[in-house]
Amino acid sequence: MAEIMKPSSVKQLNSWSSLPFRQRLQVVDVWTLVTIVSNVFHFVGVILIMFPEFNSFKYQKLDDFMIGLGTFLIILSLTSYLQFDEALNILPATVMNVTIGLMQ
Repeated sequence: MAEIMKPSSVKQLNSWSSLPFRQRLQVVDVWTLVTIVSNVFHFVGVILIMFPEFNSFKYQKLDDFMIGLGTFLIILSLTSYLQFDEALNILPATVMNVTIGLMQ
């Protein structure tokens, strides 16, 4: 019987641990990370509202800020899904223009 020989030109696949950080980052979707971070902001904000003893007098509005920032990030990540539809393309453009205007 003939043995199946592997060509010497075939490279071995790298394992995940041997990949550089930049190549690992290309696998992860940025919008997924934004959504996860916004969920963390929402979670911390709700904890601060439910247990006011964690929210000191110095940072009294921290709970509102956390929930607001989480909501902003969710709305921002929503634009990534709307940019593929021509009828809804005006919404992401509007949100990005308002965001740029607010940052100035």
